[in-house]
Amino acid sequence: MTKVKRIEWSEEFEANKECRYNHCIGKTPLGDFLITWKGWKSYGSVDVEENPFNDLEYWFSAFDLQEAKEYCEEMFAKKIAECLEE
Repeated sequence: MTKVKRIEWSEEFEANKECRYNHCIGKTPLGDFLITWKGWKSYGSVDVEENPFNDLEYWFSAFDLQEAKEYCEEMFAKKIAECLEE
């Protein structure tokens, strides 16, 4: 059985010129996921703001970074599965 390459996650970055929120980036052969959160708040959501599929259906808000990453992994696997013939 062929294995699908997993998303390669960056470190967690502070807000900067490229992104005004704390963030991490998930690299895939199909494009990147961008997960953001307001690091200066002690509560709030963690959002999947961009995805390699450019589909608003995949926008997602999570309670923590791990949940957001798991969502991205699920969406990535779903897209790969849609590309396979039975």
